[in-house]
This record gives sequence, structure tokens and C-alpha cells, in this order.
Amino acid sequence: MAYQFTLDETKPVQHITKTFGTIPRIPHYRMEDKCFGDWKLKTFKLGLAQGYWSTVSNQSEANGGNNIALIKNGETVMSVTPMECESHLIPCNNARGNVVIAGLGLAMITINLLEKKAVKKITVLEIDDGIIDLYPDILAGKDHKLWCDNITSGRLQIIKQDCTKPISAEIKKKIGRTDYLWADTWNTLGCATSLPLTQMLQKEIKAKQVDFWGMEFVWIGDLVSEPLFKTNPLKAFRKWIDDTGLPLTALTYNGYKQRLSLDLSLIIGKLAIRSIKEQQNKSIFD
Repeated sequence: MAYQFTLDETKPVQHITKTFGTIPRIPHYRMEDKCFGDWKLKTFKLGLAQGYWSTVSNQSEANGGNNIALIKNGETVMSVTPMECESHLIPCNNARGNVVIAGLGLAMITINLLEKKAVKKITVLEIDDGIIDLYPDILAGKDHKLWCDNITSGRLQIIKQDCTKPISAEIKKKIGRTDYLWADTWNTLGCATSLPLTQMLQKEIKAKQVDFWGMEFVWIGDLVSEPLFKTNPLKAFRKWIDDTGLPLTALTYNGYKQRLSLDLSLIIGKLAIRSIKEQQNKSIFD
């Protein structure tokens, strides 16, 4: 049986944002190159670019095409591109209450969640002192003020923590009972450790709701080889989520929204594979 798409292909972005919510914005950064230890901040220009599920996005042009990347030992760990923003659509629109973010990076999702009244507290877990020390000076304008105000009020806290290790009782007490966990401590889509690392973190945090970066790429990679997916995609999808043991946001969706999630996942997988082929041995700064 051929897979039947639910997505409105005539107005895909409007359909996606109407269903799932707004795409996270790019924060305001101090655009300057900087080296610190094994790390480097590098600025670059970016115009139209492929997103996570969009073939072409002009989101970077909102900042005049100015962009910034976080690099470690020559490897890009994070750059706030349309791909990065679109891949945070789910946490941006579902995180609420007491939120834990595993991985600080360029703080794109942290800044976006600080603007949401439904988010009462954010704890960011980050292992690297060099990354922690970037803040708040890496930020500019209203986002610098947003960060400082929330650190001062206690609504935002940054805690040094290796997210591959058990979390101490002292840190768990600082975190408190967690409503939402977003895990993002790996550098590449489809990372084999992303799901097991999230499962390990959830055992420690015990959040009511959990999501992780690149999850769409992970679940569609598993599902496309499942015979059940060919005959009953939704049943296969629900079984995959149940088997993870994680309270993923997708579990809360109705059938229509779950089907649209599968549509996006297939598009994401196709675009990611194409992008990987195109970007082999090529830098985003070329």
C-alpha cells in the first residue's frame, strides 16, 4: 500500500504552523568571531537555506543574513540555521511548567522558551564550562536583557552536569518536579545514542513529557523497515513510541496530528539524506 500524505502541499508551512505552532525565532547575538579553549564562535552569512522539513527557508534573512556557529575542534556543534529552528518546533510549542533542557549550545530554544508565559522555570544542564561562560555576553539587545532578568529572578538556572552520568540528589532538588524535558546533547541528526541517552535522562528526571532533538529522523528511520508501517502507519508509530517507554509529546496528539507528524518525518528523512550527500566534504562556510 502506498503511503498517503495528509500534508497540504499547496501551503505546507501554513499547514504545519497551524497544526503544531510557531517556528522558533533566531535570537540576537553579538556577531563576533571568538576562540576559547577547544571552541570557536564563527560568524557567517546565510541567505535562503534548506530547513528541517522545508526545502527552502528565508528565516536567516530576518537577521540580515548574519549567523553564528559554535565549533569544537573543527566540528560544527550548532549553528542557528532554519534547520535548527524548524527542528525545535515541538519543544517550542509544547514545553510548559518546570522545564529541563539538556545541552546549552547557542541557547536558541532557551531564549524562545523564556518568552513563553506557560514556562515557569527553566533548568539547563551543560557539561562544558566554556559554553556556560559564554552567557550572557554572547547575547545582544533584548535577549541579553531577557537572559539576565531571568537569571536574577531565578526563573532560569544553568547547572554544570554531564548528561551521560547519574544526577545527584542535590541537583535533582534544585531542578524540582519536571513537567517537560528536552534532550539535545549530540551533534548530528540520527545519532545512534540520542534515544538511549534520552531514556537514561528520563530515568533521572522523570518528566511528565519528553522530547529529543532529531526524534522524527530516528523514528522514521526505524519505521520504514517495519512491515506494519506499510499496512497501518499510525499503529506502527504508536507501537514505536510505546516501545521507547518515553512520554513523548506525540502520544498526546489525535490521529490526524500523529499522521501529520509522520508526513513531516518522511520529508525530514528525505531532506536529511539529500543534505548529507550534498554536504559531504563541504563546509557551511564555503
